[in-house]
Amino acid sequence: MNTTKNEIAAPVICGVEITTDAEGRFNLNALHRAGGATKEKLPSEWLRRRTSKELIEQLTVNLRLAHDSTNVQICTSPISTIKGGKSPGTFAHELLAIEYAGWISPAFRLQVNQTFLDYRTGKLTLPAEHSASHQLIQSQQRQIELLEELLLRERENSQLRAKLEEKNNHHQPLTNQELLRERDELAERLGRSRNYATLDAVERKVGREYQWHRLRNWCLRNNVEPLVLRKFQCVHAWPRGAWMDAYGVDLEELFG
Repeated sequence: MNTTKNEIAAPVICGVEITTDAEGRFNLNALHRAGGATKEKLPSEWLRRRTSKELIEQLTVNLRLAHDSTNVQICTSPISTIKGGKSPGTFAHELLAIEYAGWISPAFRLQVNQTFLDYRTGKLTLPAEHSASHQLIQSQQRQIELLEELLLRERENSQLRAKLEEKNNHHQPLTNQELLRERDELAERLGRSRNYATLDAVERKVGREYQWHRLRNWCLRNNVEPLVLRKFQCVHAWPRGAWMDAYGVDLEELFG
């Protein structure tokens, strides 16, 4: 398939590129990530099902018959697993990929089917969030946020040092309780305390990604407002109750 300036080399679903192998089979592991499925919905689990095995067997027969009748080189193996290398994963014929998506959820199957159809007909274009200009803007915004965070941290540290010097000048050293209170106040402002935490702070600590929508819904249901750390970039620190109920994340355990 020849790609133009606005076309893409592989379909993108929910921000995940669904790569293909040399014979045009689609990466089921990428579909698993795009569908946001649990471990119970991994491709390896789907391949263990009796109906999946029967479907693969029948498709294998159909592909071989088509190859024999047309004498044209086509994909005769509908499934292939690559371990290691640059592109590991389980790659499957388009029909199998759509069936696997349907096993994840009916809605996801419809989305995958339409995306694959647009991909084959050349109608699938690069989403705005993946364009080079948008990625450059995101990178610049992230650099600005990091600089703001560093400046904020330095400013808060300076204020803490000033308070310490003031206490020392008056021969009234801060107690351990006062120091802990100062630390907690600064941590809350930076969004990584046992009471409030930003997405970025928790994601760095836990090593996985989270969606803000579930945290926001919790706040709306419980009439609780998150802390707004940077108004214009809409950076919020979400309360401990939201993290616990939405994702089972205990902020006190992470940052206490």
